[in-house]
Amino acid sequence: SEEYTNTCISQDEIERHAKDIRQMKKVVANQQFELDNSIRMLDEMINAYKPLQAEFEVEEKKVAEIKKRCEEDGASIAKEKEKWNAMLVTRTKNDNATALDDEEGM
Repeated sequence: SEEYTNTCISQDEIERHAKDIRQMKKVVANQQFELDNSIRMLDEMINAYKPLQAEFEVEEKKVAEIKKRCEEDGASIAKEKEKWNAMLVTRTKNDNATALDDEEGM
């Protein structure tokens, strides 16, 4: 019948499709191999990074402590500077007043 003829696939077509499928399986196998290698390399990189990460964290804490001390020192220095500036202004005023007194006394 006509329906049977239209739905039948020749043996050659079946073999060609089977060959295509085998080739696609090879491509997929190669891609899987590349993917597995990429994953392995990534795992190696991550494992190599872990000890460095621990070292970085230790150094980061040290730097944070140094920064904190520097900021505390900076605040202390600013207060000391303010105190000395105030003393200098007072002394300058006193010196100017004394100089005026000396000029007036002459």
